[in-house]
Amino acid sequence: MNATVTVSVVIPARDSQDTIRVTIETLFHQTKRPDEVIVVVCPGDFTRTAIEDYITTGFVRVLSVAVPEDYVRDAQWKRWTGVKAAKGDIIFLTDSKVMLEEYALENALKMMMEYGVDVIGGITPAWPDQMENFWAKLHDKALVSNLPEFPPVGMLTAQNFGRTESLPVTSALMMRREVFEAVSSDFALKFSTVASTYDDYVLAWLIVEAGYPILVTNQVIAHHKHRISWKGYSAQISRSGQSAAIMAKMYPACPFGRRRVKQVAIISLALFLSVMTSIFAVAAFGHTAISAGLLLSVFAYSVFGTLNVIKAKEVKAFVFPVLTALLILNFSLHFAKTYIKTQHHPQDVASYLQIH
Repeated sequence: MNATVTVSVVIPARDSQDTIRVTIETLFHQTKRPDEVIVVVCPGDFTRTAIEDYITTGFVRVLSVAVPEDYVRDAQWKRWTGVKAAKGDIIFLTDSKVMLEEYALENALKMMMEYGVDVIGGITPAWPDQMENFWAKLHDKALVSNLPEFPPVGMLTAQNFGRTESLPVTSALMMRREVFEAVSSDFALKFSTVASTYDDYVLAWLIVEAGYPILVTNQVIAHHKHRISWKGYSAQISRSGQSAAIMAKMYPACPFGRRRVKQVAIISLALFLSVMTSIFAVAAFGHTAISAGLLLSVFAYSVFGTLNVIKAKEVKAFVFPVLTALLILNFSLHFAKTYIKTQHHPQDVASYLQIH
């Protein structure tokens, strides 16, 4: 590892005084300490009150910037602003609700050198004190999980971008400055004026589309403070459905967007056929069809529930499939509504979201 390589960490924040100190402390205690840490906030934000000592010593620099009013989600604009102001050769993007493993930066730098890549994406499991929370486990350990499940080493390219459910997120993303320069004219900024999430996935697409493969790995770990209630998690999935539809419209060349369109179409068709088959079966065979349907449903659920127990390594996970099914339906409904309402014009999205 080249000792002269400098690392800048950029963190967008919004009134994150309850969590930011943990993030900064885990950065301060990295085996490869960053050369600078930039926290980007809006004027009047209270985040800095929790880290005044780190600011005083110069370990953290706070940028207070006024975000343009047309942003639905301002995190990406704050990242872009922070990276523009950063001095490092290497940029590490993370969040204000993250607890980094102490070897995260060192491992990312070593792998960047060893594999000769310009971008590294890590995983984001729940904070250690959330590990036993039911909803955090659903987030991380359901059969269909929001957690990027990367192997020790994998390579994400423009060619395989539509073949995976696991994409890197900005809670644990390292890149060389030249990569930022290659995508800085977009950087998912326009997307963030109309979408409330999925900016991570858009950024990943822009990077690989520009010709920079992303090495994805479970050796770079950034624990993330998850939403730990059904209401919070369900709302997150609703926003994801909307944003995925917007991504598919704004970036039609992105195979991941097309993947989501196909998935929602298949789910919708399967649901329609299931309902119609059930109606015809009950009309033709009465109680016999109902009994057979119930037996098949119990058998199928037993299989999926058992698989989830094996994956999560605990009995509670047996109920995850039914909750996951509800979340998938939630995602699909919001995806379909947004995709249809916005027609083929991404500029229609903002006006649509303002009334929904």
